[in-house]
This record gives sequence, structure tokens and C-alpha cells, in this order.
Amino acid sequence: MNNMQDNNNQDSIMAQLLASYPMPTKLERGTLIEGTVVNIDKVGAWVSYGGKCDALVPADELSEIQLTCGQKTTFFVLDAPEDEEIPTFSAKRAAGWIDLKKCQTEGTTIKVNVTRIAKNGSGGVAGINVRSGQLNGFVPFSLLGIRGKAIDGLLNCELEVKVTEVNPEERKLIFNHALVLADKAAEIASQRDALFATLKAGQTLSGTVARVVEYGCFVDVGLGLHGLVHKSEISGNAKIPVSELVKVGETVTVKVLKADETSGKRQLSLSIKQPRQEAYLANIKAGEILTGKVARQVAFGWFVELSADNSVDGLLHKSQVSNAVRSGRKQINLGDTVAVRVVEVEPAVGRIGLTMRDVPQAIDSPALSVPAPAAPVLG
Repeated sequence: MNNMQDNNNQDSIMAQLLASYPMPTKLERGTLIEGTVVNIDKVGAWVSYGGKCDALVPADELSEIQLTCGQKTTFFVLDAPEDEEIPTFSAKRAAGWIDLKKCQTEGTTIKVNVTRIAKNGSGGVAGINVRSGQLNGFVPFSLLGIRGKAIDGLLNCELEVKVTEVNPEERKLIFNHALVLADKAAEIASQRDALFATLKAGQTLSGTVARVVEYGCFVDVGLGLHGLVHKSEISGNAKIPVSELVKVGETVTVKVLKADETSGKRQLSLSIKQPRQEAYLANIKAGEILTGKVARQVAFGWFVELSADNSVDGLLHKSQVSNAVRSGRKQINLGDTVAVRVVEVEPAVGRIGLTMRDVPQAIDSPALSVPAPAAPVLG
């Protein structure tokens, strides 16, 4: 049943093509003509078309396309000599024209081979010459959808196109690559919209760093959907440049902080620090002795960086240092390397409590240095 439908469809396409380009009253090279196969021998297939002598379909073509005696079909005129020589037909090229007409009618995307970059009189690109099966075609620059040096890279490559014009009488085939690009862009945009609709705050995703800026970085979470990671969500140390924390092309795990769309404006905020914190917090326990670097001082204590990537810090409250530090006889400086003990871990809020009480410090550590004596008052 399906084969019958395919045959009927093929006949319909052929009828449309023949109606668009009527059969010539005179045999002309490059035109389509109907004929009937009357004999097949070693030379090829002989076709009666109403002329003084039968035309020949060369034998080398019969290995690729099947013809039978009595078969009535459409042929492409390869050669139409004016003298008594035998005309030459091609069933394969005729089938190519018919197939391309069908592709044009149905809007099908096909692949062609780029054979040449065509230049105009001023040396600019006029378009590209392509080949589809046995037929040569052309993609004008205006229908290419590609600019600059990328065009030179198309030579000898396959290119996806849609068929714009099919004219066998003039041996004219025009293809359109820009339409294919537009269709793909629309499809990706639709998929991107669908992906964004699934994102919820708290989700953990894998992405690729697409761009690094002074205030953070943009991460591609798939299909070109970019989210902003503010620098405060990369590291707890604001003094470290973002370019030293992440690199373009790096694969990172991110957590969705916000994903909403208001008045047509899409907002996707992400965190790199939070997934790193969660992984770190899952592997430490209260009572462990750790080494870290003092990153910030606040009114109630100090924040100590604990992980090598600067994404995890713990709070050393001022109540958790010695009396000497609290009294000012000794002090903790930014950048000091200190040994601390974990007092508590709160994974839900990403918090680590630290203490330096009864924790031995390295002898050569600058931490807990003695303040310089005040300069004497003269006079």
C-alpha cells in the first residue's frame, strides 16, 4: 500500500514538473522529454520519443537506475544532434530534476556538495557552486546566510540547503542555505525556552563557562542558555580577580539561585560556590583540624578560607581565639595561615564554625604576631 502511495506521489510531482515546463516540440539539449523504452542491449536502453530515430540511454547509467522494455517515463536530453546522429538521453538526470522539484514542493532540506566559491566582478563573493547528484546548482550570496572567511571554509564540504528554484529547461537550480540556518535557530530557540521553563531555584546543573567579566562569569547550561554567576557566588574572597578563579571553556557545577521571566526579560542567576561548599561540607566533621588562610575581618571575628579554590570559608568568631588576641597583645592579620578546629558544620546554610583555642600553630606562622610597640611621644 505504501509503495503504491509513493508511486502516486512521484507521478504527481512529475506531472507538476512537466506542467511547469512543457515538453519541447523540437528535441533540445537540457530539456525533459517523455519516451518509451523499446529495447535494452549491451549499448544501453533505446527510447522511442516520436523522433526520426530512437534515442540512447548509455549502458553505464543502467547500473544505477532500472529501466524495462515498454516502460514510459521522463528523460533528460543530454545531446540532441541536428544531423542523423543518435540523440542521448539520461533517465538518472531526469529523476534528479523530479526529486528536486519534489523537495521544493515539500520544503525538504537536502545536502549538496560545495564545488566552488564564485566571485563577482569586484572580487567579492557572488555565491557558491554546488552539486546535487548529477546536477549542478548555485547558492547566491544573498541566500547563503554566512559572511566573511567562513565562506572559504565551505569549499569541498557538504551543505544543508532548501530548494528555491528548479528549471530544467534552463538547467537552473537555485538553493537556499539561509533558510536552513533560520529553521535551526528557531528550533534551538524553542528548545532553549523549554529548558528554561524546567529550571527551578535549588537545582544543580552542569555547565560551561562561556564568558568571564569583571563582576562574574556567564555559564552556558545547555543550548546556549546563559546564566550569570556573580563573583560573590564564585569565591568568598572579593579581592581575587574572577579571571583567576574560572576560565572560559571550563566545565563547572552550578546551582540555580533564580530563574524567572518578567515582561519578556529572562533572568537566570547561578552559583558556583554553593555546589563546591556542599561537596566540601559533606566531607568534613566537627573536631577535625584544618589549615586555612585568613581572608576577611569583621566586627565579630574572621573568615578563614578552607578550600584551595577559595569557595569555602569558615567563621572564626572572636570568642574562639585566645585572651591574648582578644586583648590585643597578639593579633591575626589578613593572609595569615592558621590552624583551626571545626566546632560545627551546618550544611543547610553552608556554615562552618571554627576555633583556634588549644590548636597548636606552626612555629613559622605569621599568625598571632605581636603588634609593633607604639612610637614614643616626644616633647
